[in-house]
Amino acid sequence: MESVTKNRKHQADIRRMAEQAFPGLEVTMIAELKEGYFNAVYDVVLSDGRQVILKIAPHSDTLIMSYEKNIMYSEVNAMNLVRKRTEAPVAEIYAYDADCIICDAPYFFMEKISGCSLSTVGGELPENEKSCIMQQVGKYTKQINSITGAKFGYPGQPDL
Repeated sequence: MESVTKNRKHQADIRRMAEQAFPGLEVTMIAELKEGYFNAVYDVVLSDGRQVILKIAPHSDTLIMSYEKNIMYSEVNAMNLVRKRTEAPVAEIYAYDADCIICDAPYFFMEKISGCSLSTVGGELPENEKSCIMQQVGKYTKQINSITGAKFGYPGQPDL
């Protein structure tokens, strides 16, 4: 998917980000993942054999919707909260950097969970499999919706 919000980076930049997040490890492979609409996303393999996902937010000069401001902060916090408080399969966040020193935008590395998106394979699945998947999604959604917070609004935008 092409999008003006994708803040793509050269491999040398990605290697510097990985060196900061995973000291002592080298990057052995980088591949852009192109299904997303908003962030630049890369599949990165480290020298210890681990596969991780790198997500990079849009550059600060990119025109975005007001609710998308600082959305990466919200995403990281939401993923950590859902991971701790539900049974939903949520990737572990390994590193989050919002300093914009190495990269011109916030980014994070997370665990890679193997699989395919339902939107990609849904048309090929038998109805009974889709039904089972949707029931499980419903269970996870119920757990996620049971999480309450101290206040209402956008976590990455305290004034809202």
